[in-house]
Amino acid sequence: VTDAAEVIARACRSVREKAHKKYVESGKVCAEMYEHYFRVLETALLHAIVDRGGDDVHYYDELSKLVPSLGKEEYRAHHKSKIEYLGRIAHRQALKELKKIF
Repeated sequence: VTDAAEVIARACRSVREKAHKKYVESGKVCAEMYEHYFRVLETALLHAIVDRGGDDVHYYDELSKLVPSLGKEEYRAHHKSKIEYLGRIAHRQALKELKKIF
């Protein structure tokens, strides 16, 4: 399991680094929120790939734990599409790497 967790962390780190210019440097997302995205994504991927149990991790619920002032409307308008897109990329990359290992 630790190997899978490491692969997921690496995938998130890789996507975070590659997309930084597009999101943070362009001003679409502040640096702090961008880091929160990847904390949420790593948690969600660990749950989806490693734990494979219970309820799904919902991005809004996890992000609002890190940013208590985040309302659902603000999330939908400014963050939902970005975090879901980054999550899909990280998920694909993690699965691709895990298939090579296992």
